[in-house]
Amino acid sequence: MLRVASDNHIFGTGNIIDTSSINKAGPAAECRQSSSNADDVKCDRHAHLQNSENHNPNTLSQDINLSVQIHDALVDEKQAGKALLATKARVKAVWHIWEAKMKRDEIAELDQKYDDLRGEYGKLGDEAATVAVQLAAKRCEAREWKIVAYEEDWKGIFDDDMDKE
Repeated sequence: MLRVASDNHIFGTGNIIDTSSINKAGPAAECRQSSSNADDVKCDRHAHLQNSENHNPNTLSQDINLSVQIHDALVDEKQAGKALLATKARVKAVWHIWEAKMKRDEIAELDQKYDDLRGEYGKLGDEAATVAVQLAAKRCEAREWKIVAYEEDWKGIFDDDMDKE
């Protein structure tokens, strides 16, 4: 037995040909032994069609069954398309819900950060006010010392005669 790979795409998968009949007389053997031309190809295909008709006498009922299967497949495909569109719509809705949740979470995070900064700003404002009061007190004290310094006897302080005494 010889497996013919070139016939697989025409006749189906796994066709096995009995090679013992090649040298024997007969129409199929003659077709195989002659040169390859268009008549030989027709002969091989014609023999195959006759063989398939002999094995499948109810070809018409199979064709009707095939058309029913095609119709059923088209109906199933239409239903699958509708289900796919519905699923796509659900996925889109879930995506929108997810995006809304993410935006809400971002807003909550920014609100918290804003509140924290406002709290720090308030503390810094209080600290700035305290420092401003301390600064005003130090400036006032510096003015007083400046007045006292002007009232000193600077001439006598820098007098060299005073140092000699």
